[in-house]
Amino acid sequence: MKAMILAAGKGERMLPLTQTVPKPLLPVANLPLIRYSIEFLKKYGIQDIVINLHHLPKLIEQALGDGSAMGVRITYSLEEEELWGTGGGLKRVEDFFENEESFLVMNADILIDFDLDDAVHFHRRHQAAATMVLTQDASTQFYGAVDIDENFLVRNIAGRIEDVRESERLPGVFTGVHILSQKVFEYLPPNIYTCITSYGYPKMIQNHEKVMGYLMQGYWSDLGRPETYYAANMAFLDRKLKFRHYDPLANFVLKPLKDKTELACLGENVELGQEIEFIPPFVVGHNVRIGDKARIGPYAILGDNCQVGSQAQVTDSIVFEGAKISVKQRIVGAIMSRKHKLRMPTSAGNTLIVEKSENGSGADQS
Repeated sequence: MKAMILAAGKGERMLPLTQTVPKPLLPVANLPLIRYSIEFLKKYGIQDIVINLHHLPKLIEQALGDGSAMGVRITYSLEEEELWGTGGGLKRVEDFFENEESFLVMNADILIDFDLDDAVHFHRRHQAAATMVLTQDASTQFYGAVDIDENFLVRNIAGRIEDVRESERLPGVFTGVHILSQKVFEYLPPNIYTCITSYGYPKMIQNHEKVMGYLMQGYWSDLGRPETYYAANMAFLDRKLKFRHYDPLANFVLKPLKDKTELACLGENVELGQEIEFIPPFVVGHNVRIGDKARIGPYAILGDNCQVGSQAQVTDSIVFEGAKISVKQRIVGAIMSRKHKLRMPTSAGNTLIVEKSENGSGADQS
């Protein structure tokens, strides 16, 4: 079985962070988000993966290479001049899936853990043209409902299909994972932008093709928004976010501190000053420098190659690889890249605040 990861989007909901870091490379517990999808596919024996690219494509290619370091084989489909959408992007790689009875397509901006073998068996048992993997653990009001009937046939997708048949409906939320058969290509026109859920699937359903809804049991989160991205990282620190297919701490050899029951991990080659206060949970990546009397935690993630000035503080925050925190600078409740800082909403308000990352001495940016 082969798979496609949809990674061409511009990540506009994650601006300004995605001006310099493509969304698939946003770190979750110090690992690129897309890495979790690759490891998920590999667990279920899928080693041939095509990834479509558009925004900052070279950074993604440099990070993943040909996939051999991860035990997979990666092919890239570059959408250089314009985006083709989920349907158009899939149509462009039709030859990649030649001779595949069924194959998988998934978004690059999700974290997911469920029994894929069971879902594929469901798809094949029902001889479906397409199967949408659904969850009921998310808000249909926010994401839009996918209605399935008592036979698990999809009857409506976010209100786009006029279906007058009387049947009991069960709403779910689409996770961004599709299991597809060759039939789907007949409904995707070449060389044109199309969305598979708003164009391809409605046409298939109207032509009485079997588009099924599989209700997954497991974990799913859409990390395409700052709030959900931040929450996933904090859940990881709380040890609430664990995957059967991948343990990033084990793979990156982060070392737990002694006598700590909460998550408290230091990477390799970390340079520590004097009188540093570590408050779990926290994760500090590789090659990080932390100055005297700095405070790290609680709920802090420092990416590789970060520099933290003396008497600085990092609390309730995610700091990207290579970022520099100045002397006495306070990073509290934020997502910080090398160039930007996004302050998360607090009880005093629900507005995201965007700031430039500063390296000036003594700046208070809590």
